[in-house]
Amino acid sequence: LPPYQRYTGVKDKTLFKRLTKQERIMEELREKNKQQKLHDEQVKQTTADKNAQQFSSEIEKELHQELIMEKNQQVAETNATKWIEKMKVAEDSKIIALKLKEFYSSINKWKGKLPKKQKEKVQKIKAVLGET
Repeated sequence: LPPYQRYTGVKDKTLFKRLTKQERIMEELREKNKQQKLHDEQVKQTTADKNAQQFSSEIEKELHQELIMEKNQQVAETNATKWIEKMKVAEDSKIIALKLKEFYSSINKWKGKLPKKQKEKVQKIKAVLGET
């Protein structure tokens, strides 16, 4: 050990860590990315909390969580299909239809050339909204 470095035990992380300049840069980049991810998650959570406060009903809040806040788009689309079925029997079908329209617009599956199944889904939503 060099005389200027103290040995603090086996778990001392800096003891055997001798990095080249390039390795130090990469380590700094990893740390910056980690901090950025934490910051992004905090911002996302804050906006989610703000959005949760502005919903008028429990259904609207649940729709927002299952569609807009879902990280995996395929899961969100599956949830949207389930909500289309629920929309037929729900008394708040307009609220559900508006949220579904917002969701499909955000993923560019509302207008333009759409597959047959997607067109059927959009037509069901438009029928509830009276846009047909």
